[in-house]
Amino acid sequence: MPNLNIDINRITQHIMKKLILTTLFAAFGIICYGQTPPDATLPDKALHNALSGTKSGFERHDLRLTVGAFAILNGDYYYLGSRHDDVYYEGLSIRDNYRLGNQVTAGAYSLSYHYSPLRWLAVGAYLTFANVHQRSFNRLTGEAGPQYADNHLIFTPTLRFQYLNRPMVRIYSQIGAGIGRMRSKSTSFSGDQYTYQERYVTIHTTILGISVGRKLYGFAEFGASSIGCMNAGIGYRF
Repeated sequence: MPNLNIDINRITQHIMKKLILTTLFAAFGIICYGQTPPDATLPDKALHNALSGTKSGFERHDLRLTVGAFAILNGDYYYLGSRHDDVYYEGLSIRDNYRLGNQVTAGAYSLSYHYSPLRWLAVGAYLTFANVHQRSFNRLTGEAGPQYADNHLIFTPTLRFQYLNRPMVRIYSQIGAGIGRMRSKSTSFSGDQYTYQERYVTIHTTILGISVGRKLYGFAEFGASSIGCMNAGIGYRF
């Protein structure tokens, strides 16, 4: 009787292993069958798509136009307390008669391209242009005085992590770092013009981004970035 019990156990284990293997192969076959016609073989590219989590109809390429507000440039970075003193103020008595106006910017504008090797990951880069300018005014007469304009050109490689990936809605975060180049032009009280250039490290983090649409879509983002801390725009996937 003990030998019989041992034989039954061995047979049962053998049958269970066969069932598990058969189930796994059947499940894999169903997945592949759902991606290809019944009379077609699974090519290498389709097999790669199945293993990588992508599938037929998944757009790997992504082009975007982004408009950003409150971009972090070369130091909130740019500061007026020291670098522009020699340009704005030619003597303490003249300096005291002038005030600085508000910094003005039209925002940051970016073109970007990303490629998705996996459904949850996209790799790409942003090319961004931003402008910041400021003018001084005579405290007594209100007459405009010296001014400056900073133009920024920024290149930022990024990684995009997509948490929700649906045909109409995608939710994601981003992280990246790159390099920026600023070219500043200033005028003094005497009318002399000055040019200043510098390079600096850029940062890009999107805490939360959401896009709505299929191939042509709109999106909005919130984070801390040289591209903009609050961003919106349009994109096209293909």
